[in-house]
Amino acid sequence: MCFPQIGNLGLLEQHGFARNRLWSVDKDPSPLPPATNQSTVDLISKSTEEDLKTWPHRFELRLRISVSAGKLTLVLRVRNVDSKAFSFMFALCNYFFVSDISYSDKKAYGQSKLANILHANELSRRLEGEGANITVNSVHPGLIMTNL
Repeated sequence: MCFPQIGNLGLLEQHGFARNRLWSVDKDPSPLPPATNQSTVDLISKSTEEDLKTWPHRFELRLRISVSAGKLTLVLRVRNVDSKAFSFMFALCNYFFVSDISYSDKKAYGQSKLANILHANELSRRLEGEGANITVNSVHPGLIMTNL
């Protein structure tokens, strides 16, 4: 998970600091809708004093992971527990090692970026339907050759 920035689009380390965190099991998760044959775990990560030295905003990240037959669902919630608004970026990135020789790293990269754009567009559509005053932007600059 990339938070509070994606890539090097800010002053923080590449992809922010959330991906290097140890998360805790959330002892007080929000209620779950009724579901059958589904396993769920709720995780939480909160801002630390060390975070505040480089990014001066208090937050809570809550990640719900649900697994059922043929389906994985990830729901991330960002809660501002500070007294002032802040901007942030996040992305759910998968870095899987694959031994299949037909695997194309360029195709996988493109598909992961497309998934981020589709997710952002769907989030924007849902927020607009709820009348929320939140802007969601998604941009794909095209293929950039790197040695990543």
